[in-house]
Amino acid sequence: MEKGKRNHPYRQAGHGRTSVGSRRKRLPGPVKEAGNSGKSLILVLLMDFGLSAWISYVLFDSVWGMVSFFPVFVLHIFVQTKKDKEKAASRFDEKYREFLTGLSSGLRAGHSLENAFVDAQKNLTVLYGPSDPFVAELTQMNRQIGMNMPVEEVFSRFADRHPIEEVENMAEILAIGKRLGGNYVKNISEAAEKIRQSLELKAKIETLTSEKRLELKLMLILPPGMLTYIRFASPDFISPIYGTALGVGLVCACLAAYVAAYAWGSKIVKIEV
Repeated sequence: MEKGKRNHPYRQAGHGRTSVGSRRKRLPGPVKEAGNSGKSLILVLLMDFGLSAWISYVLFDSVWGMVSFFPVFVLHIFVQTKKDKEKAASRFDEKYREFLTGLSSGLRAGHSLENAFVDAQKNLTVLYGPSDPFVAELTQMNRQIGMNMPVEEVFSRFADRHPIEEVENMAEILAIGKRLGGNYVKNISEAAEKIRQSLELKAKIETLTSEKRLELKLMLILPPGMLTYIRFASPDFISPIYGTALGVGLVCACLAAYVAAYAWGSKIVKIEV
């Protein structure tokens, strides 16, 4: 779905932002990890070669089963890339939640919004270290604020780099609070607390579904484990499926069903908030 643009008082050229209700579409900038290193790529290749060898020996009993290496490799890279993005997004949520906690605490203590940003940066520096990408970006933001750049503009640019619902909501709150005036510090503090609670709910759901994800992994390991045991312990039991068109077709259909079951199960245990 095409995401609509919104008019923001501090939108700069080339810094258009998506709507507040947009869903996470790309990996947040400061936590984007570098691509696979040479060592990890070699590990992936070895794992996929071993899996293809298993498919060749256990399922097809033919060297032609090694042609499965390419689809296995492509699928592995796709799944691993998706997992890496989800982990990076989860780390970003964790750090952003800590940032909002520090920001809310500073505002409730009577600090100005600018000083509350500094307090939040100090808290995250203690937790994650000054070299952490999120902390480094927050340090740069405070440096810009110290050069008399409006807080709402600085955070608006932060939201442009991280088109995530919770970040965009906070940018909108800061901009509206400045325009409307009033006790905007109190409003920002309350809004930050609500966003922080929303992120905590996501983390709790992730924890509650971890057991089901483990069960899914065990269920996915069980069929290949049984087949491997039968192949070595009683090879005559499954030998009729080898070397025949019917047997090859049946094995290919089972493989397709297995991959579909993995995709379906992964979707079931993933709860969107």
